Amino acid sequence: ILRFFLVYGPHQKNDRLVPQVINGCLNKKNFPVSKGNQLRDFCYVDDAVNAIIQSLTKKKALGEIFNVGSGKPISVKTMINKISKLIKKGNPQFNKIPFRKNENLKLYPSINKIKRLLQWKPKTNLHLGLVKTIDYYKSVKKR
Repeated sequence: ILRFFLVYGPHQKNDRLVPQVINGCLNKKNFPVSKGNQLRDFCYVDDAVNAIIQSLTKKKALGEIFNVGSGKPISVKTMINKISKLIKKGNPQFNKIPFRKNENLKLYPSINKIKRLLQWKPKTNLHLGLVKTIDYYKSVKKR
């Protein structure tokens, strides 16, 4: 069993955080967001796919449960600011959307088990993953 934590990348549905922020910035919009102090773990899609492959090809995976993420939690505000800085457009309006009822403010995994048993670890750092994702959404916008 694989438990994925906030997988992002090209072709993601537009109702998710990363595409919403990218599109808001690309469209030079003021857009509302929460305070942003939630801690999350963002995992690039290629790394998630590699975790699936590792789990299907290693006997040590049988009967196990693995967390799949980057292993590096960051705040939602930091993520939004990174995207905005890379695009150099858009204006996120922090603290304009309230937290959801019962929202978990700390949602990130330990990936020690998958690293130890399957020798898997993410290869795409956040900067590169965001650049690839932003480039995809820019190309879609131009069509």
